[in-house]
Amino acid sequence: MDNEVASVKKNFIYNSAFQVLVLLVPFITTPYVSRVLGAGNIGKYSYASAMVTYFTLLAALGSTVYGQRKIAYYRDDKEDMSRVFWNTFFFRCVMSLLSLILYLVYVVFFEGINCINIVIAFSIVNVVLDISWFYQGVEDFKNVVICNLIVRIVCLSGIFIFIKTESDTWKYVLILMLAQILGSLSMWRTMPHYICFVKKITPFDGFKDILLIFLPSIAIQVYTILDKSMIGWITGSDYANGCYEQSERIARLAMTVVTSIGTVVLPRVANLFQKDNMDEAKRYVYQAFQVVWLLAIPIMFGLMGVSSVFIPLFLGTGFEDAIGLLSIFSILVLVVSLAYVAGISYLIPTKQQNVYTVAVTIAAVVNFIMNLFLIPRIGAFGAAIASVVAEAVGTTIQIMYCVLKKQLKANRIFVPCWKYLISGIIMLLIVQTLKIKFSAGIVSLCVLVCTGGISYVTILLILKDEFFVENVRKIFKRI
Repeated sequence: MDNEVASVKKNFIYNSAFQVLVLLVPFITTPYVSRVLGAGNIGKYSYASAMVTYFTLLAALGSTVYGQRKIAYYRDDKEDMSRVFWNTFFFRCVMSLLSLILYLVYVVFFEGINCINIVIAFSIVNVVLDISWFYQGVEDFKNVVICNLIVRIVCLSGIFIFIKTESDTWKYVLILMLAQILGSLSMWRTMPHYICFVKKITPFDGFKDILLIFLPSIAIQVYTILDKSMIGWITGSDYANGCYEQSERIARLAMTVVTSIGTVVLPRVANLFQKDNMDEAKRYVYQAFQVVWLLAIPIMFGLMGVSSVFIPLFLGTGFEDAIGLLSIFSILVLVVSLAYVAGISYLIPTKQQNVYTVAVTIAAVVNFIMNLFLIPRIGAFGAAIASVVAEAVGTTIQIMYCVLKKQLKANRIFVPCWKYLISGIIMLLIVQTLKIKFSAGIVSLCVLVCTGGISYVTILLILKDEFFVENVRKIFKRI
């Protein structure tokens, strides 16, 4: 049992590293790219990226989560697992081809042919090549990270070498697409160790289940991608979209470490569910909730506290609205992380995706309606507020369903959070007080971050939080 828990912890670290790698290239280069390309060109990329995402969603059609869950079910039988892999892979091939054709038709008739629109189409091709869902299903997160690390570093270097003026926006997009494709190709080298060829391929066998997972995926994109589309349609402002894009990217990178727990726990819960061992499955889910409280709360309050110092330093001039937007988006770190555990870690692996679908669909409707009222009045800030409210609605529905149906216990979910909330609030007050006494700059930012982190940890130790203290003890023991 201890070995299995250790395995989940290692996979959490590896998957967090992978998710950070995916966002690392655009994040590390953001200060440089923001200054070279400007908010307007960043906004153009943001809009094009938002539009092509609808087509990549169609290409995957829910097969990512479906494949991960199905692989977890049959990972103890090589032939059955191989059949699941090839069925899922060829399904993604067919859907990606259809999606690519539709995207090209859309570009020709609605957006016009330009370099950015053509280059960004490679993200649809990448749906076929990306097999990270397989490795997540067999819980081999280490392989995914190693395969992508070198590729991301090379692409990172390419941005600093080739992006020199505002006219290089299309080159920036091309480098990001190449990072995706080369990273996906690198994962194929170890596949022969896992799978074999099978005689009969039936790509559309799991279409019904895939579609059930696809529906909430579409709904989720309403308040993660449609926001950017609606900002462009309603305000026509590349600046607003640029500030929205950068502030949301920072918040989502910050939450990546926390939301990774959902992806890691999914295959473990799915496997235990298949073996009818729900008590053990729920134990992992409760631990995942506690990890979320421990990590998401300080990240949320930390972003609120340092946004006014971080944004000017990180993005440079011309992104003033991103300060307020980042403060709003920081709330998403906690809300989305809780949703990942309830939905991705529990409802989907236990074949209750219909509940997940209803929850995110209601949230999407709330987001869309709020966007219609708020974006014309307060622009990108309205879209950010709508996203936070929508995510909160969806998360509440998922957790309340599990509690009311007596599948999960409310006290096991919520009772552990009070010590983290107290520590986080005190940390925020300390950071806000110190911020008044410092001028903006890298030294001030480092002092605020270090002071905030130390104060959070210190208060948890004073409150004697058992979960935190136990994990700290294990870390020191290994060292």
